[in-house]
Amino acid sequence: MAAKRQFWVRVTGGLCNRMRTLASAIGYAKETHRELRVCWPTTPFLQAYPLWQWRNWRKWGRFPAEHRFEAALRDLWEVQLNEVSLVEWTSFVNSAGTVESEFPPRLDCSDELLHLHTCHEFFAGLSKTPREYYEELVPQRVITSAIQKQAGILGTTRPLFGIHARSFAAHEATVAMSPLEWFVTRIEALHSQFPEARFYLVTDSTPVSEQLHRQFPGLLCEQDRCSGYNTRPAIQKALTDVYVLSTTDYILGSYFSIMSYMSATLQNGKGYEDTHYQWGSLPPR
Repeated sequence: MAAKRQFWVRVTGGLCNRMRTLASAIGYAKETHRELRVCWPTTPFLQAYPLWQWRNWRKWGRFPAEHRFEAALRDLWEVQLNEVSLVEWTSFVNSAGTVESEFPPRLDCSDELLHLHTCHEFFAGLSKTPREYYEELVPQRVITSAIQKQAGILGTTRPLFGIHARSFAAHEATVAMSPLEWFVTRIEALHSQFPEARFYLVTDSTPVSEQLHRQFPGLLCEQDRCSGYNTRPAIQKALTDVYVLSTTDYILGSYFSIMSYMSATLQNGKGYEDTHYQWGSLPPR
């Protein structure tokens, strides 16, 4: 018999969608004194795409990049959570007595067994800030080692600017409103204003990376590029990038990109800018 006061959440989407949903679920479960169960679906490396969507197949029969997610929860964070399989999830949501939660879940919900399938955050109404719930996600050693490696490369020179130029499989608003030319203009301006500054680059596009390094030789630092999209190594690299961006003094982000906003949230609003928004401030000279 299932334990009382449970909250089951199926976490889907890309890395930052999953990260914000997971942090929300942890917060909600704690606020409502519920036992949290997490379903974290992945697409195995050699799993073929469903036959009825044969037109989407790629080489080797793997899931198309935009639909893949090959990193398990414990590939990313050292979290003490009860994970459930897709089979267990399906059995639970179809069993008697379970209720699909409203969105966002109500703190005063009296139903004992709740389930929710989402890729969105639901921090509204919780007592802590989103950043405080994100801090409960402790990165795995492979992530912390990569963060430390980048910190060693970047050194102690300040200010440190972060650049997140999103391009591949991005929302149409991000592509339209965050052109490469804007990043070039802002990097030039900041480099002129802070000639001693370092710049940490994050981009999912090899051509963007190559062009920025050509235009600003020796100015930009970047993790080694990773082949594949939404593969386990690529997702681990992306999570490392989120954390490193959050340690910078000011972020140039991509409009309507969850990764940009996630990094700014972890940075605690020190300084952020994209083509539509700006908060915090530039570092002192």
